[in-house]
Amino acid sequence: MMRVTRIAAGTTLRVEGRLTHQTVEELRMACETVITEEGALRLDVSGLQFVDPTGVALLRGLTRRGTRLGGCSGFLTELLREQDQRPAGPPPTSRSDGDEALVDRLRRGDPEAFESLVRQYGGRMLATARRLVGTEDEARDVVQEAFLAAFRAIDSFAGAARLSTWLHRIVVNGALMKLRSRRRRREESIEGLL
Repeated sequence: MMRVTRIAAGTTLRVEGRLTHQTVEELRMACETVITEEGALRLDVSGLQFVDPTGVALLRGLTRRGTRLGGCSGFLTELLREQDQRPAGPPPTSRSDGDEALVDRLRRGDPEAFESLVRQYGGRMLATARRLVGTEDEARDVVQEAFLAAFRAIDSFAGAARLSTWLHRIVVNGALMKLRSRRRRREESIEGLL
């Protein structure tokens, strides 16, 4: 489900929800209306929770036509980068070879490897954390703590499982710890403390 709201009859549209192949036409029509009427368009995409490849293609096309996007998350910004702007390098021969090379770079302390790890696995880890803890802020905290735990323990990664599986387990454990701590700290009335 997606909602498109025009802000104060101006040139800004706020988009919330999921931009998928099922909802992309609704956004395209709303954008065309504003562009035709106003000659310019600004999209506030801070409320987008999910964008599929069809949605990414629409947003890229709109930005090429001069539409300004506001409120882009780091993940959405990365999705919108054109393919030819992505870092060059020889493609790994397989997923496990790529993971192995990434782990080697992480162990050497390569800052670009850390960035690559976050870009490659951050979205999946955040989605997992959201499903488990329920709130965006707590999910982001869980993912941040999971990455820190992974960075500290990278030397202990034996490679018996895929890197994505190892990271998934770390984020699940972090989310479960967050849920347990939430249960321990029950809300209390402040009336008795006054």
